[in-house]
Amino acid sequence: MRDESKTVYSFAQERTFGFDTYLLVRYVLIQRVNCEKKIKKMTELQDHCPLNIAINIISGKYKLFILRTLFAKESYRYSELRKACNKITEKMLTQQLRELEKDGIVSRKVYPQVPPKVEYSLTVSGQKLCMSLHPLYDWGVEYMKENQPDIQV
Repeated sequence: MRDESKTVYSFAQERTFGFDTYLLVRYVLIQRVNCEKKIKKMTELQDHCPLNIAINIISGKYKLFILRTLFAKESYRYSELRKACNKITEKMLTQQLRELEKDGIVSRKVYPQVPPKVEYSLTVSGQKLCMSLHPLYDWGVEYMKENQPDIQV
């Protein structure tokens, strides 16, 4: 910060600005630095907010649909899951399953046989997540009844 102040003051002197201009420019620079610090701190707080973490885990084009499907049955083979999620492309299903697996929501079990057999199921954490989504589902049903009565729930 000192180097910037010297540069600003020398600039002010060269341009025949007074010391008041130097103080004003220095104040603006200090405020900018303080603002950047505050923004960085807010960003760090957002990264550690439990709600943001939960939303990031379930946000994805088909993650909620996949979770609902997996919650209905103890485990699914990939082909069964693919049939149950017939509107999802194979690439998107694989991508979403990998993200859920990375987050510890879905478990993937590979059986060493020919042809390969892969089963997906919810982890304990995934089951807790699905249980916590029930109140959100109930809220959505009420909201639709109040605001979109023409849609059947």
